[in-house]
Amino acid sequence: LTGDDAGNYTFGGLTGNYSVSQLTLTGTAIAASSSTYGSTVSPGAVSFTNVVSGDEVTASASLVGTSLSTGGQIKAGSYRQQVSAIGGTDSGNYSLSPYTTATATYTVNQLTLTGSLSAGSSVYGASLAPGTVSLNNLVSGDQVQTGAVTVNTTGNLSSGGKLKAGSYTGIQSVGSTLTGDDAGNYTFGGLTGNYSVSQLTL
Repeated sequence: LTGDDAGNYTFGGLTGNYSVSQLTLTGTAIAASSSTYGSTVSPGAVSFTNVVSGDEVTASASLVGTSLSTGGQIKAGSYRQQVSAIGGTDSGNYSLSPYTTATATYTVNQLTLTGSLSAGSSVYGASLAPGTVSLNNLVSGDQVQTGAVTVNTTGNLSSGGKLKAGSYTGIQSVGSTLTGDDAGNYTFGGLTGNYSVSQLTL
């Protein structure tokens, strides 16, 4: 006690309660990010403008409105991102209002397919038998087909209108068009291949 008359008194002190309300996080932002179809999705980093210096507060974003391909992967396209929870040692001192980006800030890019076209062959005079397409990196379970393999016979026909006997480089081809339920998740540059015609035994 203090004051002119403090000596006339004794005082045992007092205790009382005190409350600290959580600080509402503001300035929530989620960085733009991207991945390729079939690979791990990596949403952008989440940031806030008013976390007390030195505090450990973390948050992870997720994608909004995703749908899955036949193979179980998030389809190629653009998506908004959202955050609705926080973590970290000091997260109990803060509150977060769920936040969703106003525009699509995450892109799942199409996967570029690679592959090979096996050599085709036939006997002179017989129907052409083009090779087959093998796709190396198609996601397991996806339904994607290429177009038909064609053989360009221009300039190499006999008098009877048949592809002449011989070996030909690059006259087989398959175009870049893809079909199937999951075709939109991919790009494809097409392929070329070789073709051989063996002589007809008389």
